[in-house]
Amino acid sequence: MPGSLGPQEVACQALLLAEGLTPEEMAIGLPGHTTLYCEEAGEIRGFFTLREEHGIPYVLHFCGRPEMGWRLVKALKSILAQTGAQQAIINVPTAKTKLLRATMRALHAVPYAEQDGHTFLMMEVGHG
Repeated sequence: MPGSLGPQEVACQALLLAEGLTPEEMAIGLPGHTTLYCEEAGEIRGFFTLREEHGIPYVLHFCGRPEMGWRLVKALKSILAQTGAQQAIINVPTAKTKLLRATMRALHAVPYAEQDGHTFLMMEVGHG
């Protein structure tokens, strides 16, 4: 991880650590990755990290406090729609079955591959 992370990146890392990710699994502050934040009262309440993969948006991190649920989903859908892409890839740890089901339901995404403990979902951007 880069050594010059700002307070927003550090807050995102803390959320990911709480979810069981290791620092090696985090893509906060890396070149080619964009992290967008949802803040309330100056505190990071949720965020998502995007990059482009195979010519379409790839959601690497999608994390937030429980109370942010639908607001974070709506923000992600809005940002993805602005890219002009028809589809997006979402990466979810396979072992987090509750999160996987919730992501599929909330984002109308379907599994298309599994590798190294991750399930990759395909989301139709214009859906929902």
